[in-house]
Amino acid sequence: MGAWLEGRQEEASKILGKDAEYPDERPVVAKLQENYQTAFDAFDDARKKLEDSIQDFENANKAFENGLKSNKAAYDKTDFGLDPKNKDDLKKINQALKIFSDFFARIHTRIDDRYKEIDELNKHAIQLRKYKAPSA
Repeated sequence: MGAWLEGRQEEASKILGKDAEYPDERPVVAKLQENYQTAFDAFDDARKKLEDSIQDFENANKAFENGLKSNKAAYDKTDFGLDPKNKDDLKKINQALKIFSDFFARIHTRIDDRYKEIDELNKHAIQLRKYKAPSA
């Protein structure tokens, strides 16, 4: 008799009598439980690694965003070595600044999109941790 059935078989023996016979355990459930626990632990480790990876992704996104801000600030202040008091040079400076301003804005939009993705990924990872199968 398998330990997992012990309590049920004792209950049934009160009804069936002490000479009741029970089928042999096929397959041995203790081994199945051990395999289940191994698989569950592997799944739980994978879920934790996923959460860690999402956090690493968010940290990298934040670092990239900070780097972008620093570079944007440097470009916002530059005159590209031209004379901003000269009308023609000022026009060139402003045209070049527009190119870089648009470029940094596009990248910033992508960064914002990554934050949305990270938020969604976090929600899914949390759901993996909280998941409960529907009861029958």
